[in-house]
Amino acid sequence: MDEPRDPDTPGVRAVARGVRRFVVAAREGIVAQGLTFGSTLLPIVWGLNDALIFLVFVSGVVTIAASVTTLAISIRLPPMVEDRDARSLVLASLGLISVSTVVGVATAGVLALAGNRQLAAMFLAAAVLLLGQASFMVSLAIRTRALDYGGIQRRRLAYGVLVFILTLLACLARFDGLGFVLLAAVAYLGAIACTTRRNRSRSDGGPISLGDLVRQARASIPLVLSGLLGTSAGQIGSLALPLLGQYQAAWAAVVRIAGGFQTVGAQIVGPKVDIDFARRLQSGSAASLTSALRRGVWLSSVIGGLSVLFSVVAVVWIDPEILDKSPAEVGWMLMAVVGFAGFFAGTSVIGRLLGMFGSAMPRLFWDASRLVGAFAALSLLHGIPLLAGIGFLGVLSTALYVALLQLVVRARNREAIT
Repeated sequence: MDEPRDPDTPGVRAVARGVRRFVVAAREGIVAQGLTFGSTLLPIVWGLNDALIFLVFVSGVVTIAASVTTLAISIRLPPMVEDRDARSLVLASLGLISVSTVVGVATAGVLALAGNRQLAAMFLAAAVLLLGQASFMVSLAIRTRALDYGGIQRRRLAYGVLVFILTLLACLARFDGLGFVLLAAVAYLGAIACTTRRNRSRSDGGPISLGDLVRQARASIPLVLSGLLGTSAGQIGSLALPLLGQYQAAWAAVVRIAGGFQTVGAQIVGPKVDIDFARRLQSGSAASLTSALRRGVWLSSVIGGLSVLFSVVAVVWIDPEILDKSPAEVGWMLMAVVGFAGFFAGTSVIGRLLGMFGSAMPRLFWDASRLVGAFAALSLLHGIPLLAGIGFLGVLSTALYVALLQLVVRARNREAIT
């Protein structure tokens, strides 16, 4: 007699159908990812090294600034039920972005008048790119709350097309770094403009007061801090390179590949999972969160597994002699690849879910523990022991994240029952 199958456990045919539907839905995002990646290669092909260095540095600074000025909107906005709260958070974020941009431009003007044109260019570039990139992040969060996966990927496609064309023009004209950054900002804002549909419906909830904006900004502080801690902890792979000796080249390839799969997980697969959770949280159907979590973890495992597979191939390709090392060394390297590449890419799919349940403390605890572990590993270890430490931290962090996510889902289910 056949065992009864859990209705939430997908069969092979159901999984195949789901994969086909997802690929069709995500095709615009996949194309967008290819165009965006291609745009990063153009300055390298043209040999515009000075412009590339300027662009990379400013982009790194803006990425950190955007995580603060957007007030963790990509996590907090999607599950919000009340329109008034959602509008308050969006306005608070856009207000902080606008103020930061004005301050940055004003600082650039003062520096230019003082004769420091290089630093003025950096401030101007950072301010304008922050306006574009952070506004783009807010617009994607709004689409996620609207449960519009197609709209998210269309917006990403518009950005990919614009940033590729504008970067190509900048290369042909041999622009300096400031020119590249300003055109990147135009690509972000242009993508928002050409994919925004006029909505004539009016949201209920009354006018938004300054107190509403301040309240939303305060509520975002724990998740903003969590994001900063997590971003710092996520740099362990790159920061470990100088301490790895003969394994530097192979490990650099692992970091690069894991970063690529992390982008796919966060920008193509992750929004689908976010929308699945947001739909259930908005409707109050807490009982179905368990099945949604199961699907999210399954997708995370697929992305993480692919990241590990490609990373192992890259390690053997770059350093084939590693196979002649002792079994212990090969084992530690494999553990490092599995822990780092699998964790870094895999958790990108479900990385926003833990903060969607109203309390930021579990996510803050997780990111803080990751940072402490990363700091301890980089401070105390080097070479093969450091690789072992990175692998162990990756496995432990992944297990801890999934365990915390299961706890908050079960707690929400108990609240629904009572």
